[in-house]
Amino acid sequence: MFNCNINIMKHCVLFFSIIFLSLVSFAQKTRHQPAKVLLQNGDSLNGFISNASLGRVHNTIKFKQTENEDFKTLKAEEVSGFALADGDVYESRKVKYDGESQLTGKLTVYKEPQQWTEETIFVRLLAKGPVSLFDFEDGNGRNHFFLSKGADIVELLNREFYSEQMQTRTNKKYIGQLRSAFLDCSNSLVNDNLRYERNALVSIFNQYYVCIGVKPATKRKSENTLRVGLSVDYYAEKRDYNNSSMKYEESDQGFTPGVSFEIRSTKPYKKFSLYNELRYRQYESPGENGASAYVAHESSLELLALPRFNYHTQKQLKYFWNAGLTFSYVFSRTSELFGAETVEEKGVFGAVGLVAGAGVYVLSKKKIDLSLECRGKYGCPDAFNFSSSFSSIGLVVNVVPKFKG
Repeated sequence: MFNCNINIMKHCVLFFSIIFLSLVSFAQKTRHQPAKVLLQNGDSLNGFISNASLGRVHNTIKFKQTENEDFKTLKAEEVSGFALADGDVYESRKVKYDGESQLTGKLTVYKEPQQWTEETIFVRLLAKGPVSLFDFEDGNGRNHFFLSKGADIVELLNREFYSEQMQTRTNKKYIGQLRSAFLDCSNSLVNDNLRYERNALVSIFNQYYVCIGVKPATKRKSENTLRVGLSVDYYAEKRDYNNSSMKYEESDQGFTPGVSFEIRSTKPYKKFSLYNELRYRQYESPGENGASAYVAHESSLELLALPRFNYHTQKQLKYFWNAGLTFSYVFSRTSELFGAETVEEKGVFGAVGLVAGAGVYVLSKKKIDLSLECRGKYGCPDAFNFSSSFSSIGLVVNVVPKFKG
């Protein structure tokens, strides 16, 4: 449908292939994070836990005390618990849980499991007090929550089953279990619609602690957090237009202000985040077409959608790389062509292209993050004109304030 320039596409693929391979190679250097492990014999070890073993903690972790060592496997029976640098705490507990499948088509007619799974596993601490809350994700991706009083720990059971008419029903036994555990609170905290999910359960436990006058020892934050910041991009850009009637070039450099939005997980082993920027651009460029000259003016809003991968070294150096797309919407564009003709456009789609960059956090404190990123772009200056191209390189400064949640 469009007259695509094959050379542009070849250059684009080559450019981003080189960037992607180099950044992947760079990112592979960090595969672990600081942790403190407490063994069953009472010994305490400082070192690093492999990120791969944290993706779904079960009954083993991979641990090493120094960077140059090889990882060794520690079983839950050998470990009392461990704490990660971000505050996540896991305990080794012998538990009994419903390990039967809850997939549609594999449900049974029993309200409770006919055979419990009993083993020693790592459970994550979500809320700690006279009654504590833990969770665990099994090999099928099913979340299990546990209630603990002292040394006793029991699963908060939530189980689907088939009725006699083969209709799906839910045994919300956890509602009664929580009400029994919270009898020393005069308030009615647990209603019949309480959801069996992390945020809802943590909230109820914290309400219970407040009710009995106990300050929670552990308060879990949301698994995902939205980080909003301010950014400035210093760029140098070149545009090559190759229309049927004329060929000409434009170039520009300067600063563009913007706002950044990043959605990322608070789990340190989940490196992927969704990073976006919204920028306002004032573009003014002298152009050339042989011996003739003109001036182009453009005001636009640019959106960058950049999936990002975040890493940090054992010395807490934080860095990242991202690659994605850029789109722009042009409010107004005026071209004074060759001192005679003036062309005006309003409300049209502008540049579309690919973006890649890598950066480092030069400042990462409790109240603020400051990052620097080197970023490149390549694409088409007009959304539906693939015969032309633009290329850009820039330095992006991003400041993200941190607020207590």
